[in-house]
Amino acid sequence: QTSRECTEANGSMRPGDICVAIGDNPHYVDVTIAHSDLSSNARLARNSPAHPQVGADAYAKEADKFRKYGAASYDWRPEEVFVPFAMDSNGFMTESAHTFLKAVALEAKNNGGGRPQ
Repeated sequence: QTSRECTEANGSMRPGDICVAIGDNPHYVDVTIAHSDLSSNARLARNSPAHPQVGADAYAKEADKFRKYGAASYDWRPEEVFVPFAMDSNGFMTESAHTFLKAVALEAKNNGGGRPQ
């Protein structure tokens, strides 16, 4: 389901662009893309002290989503998972985005899909 809010079976609304069930936990994924002024080659040097700002724009967008929809500012039930899926225009993904993709791959594997890497 894709919309600005996800509709649950009981009709209630939750924020998120994509709603995904992983195991018994509904995941509400809010996608955000930051424009990066860094060249695409800079992303290859993300661990370099010369480019400490690589990913900074994506992490700033992620922080905005946590402020807006995180546990302190939204009434989430214990089984619900909010995922700010943030990346920048050069393809850099935050740790939250990577973790979510790994969880989706594992769920696919456990349900007869491909092998996660």
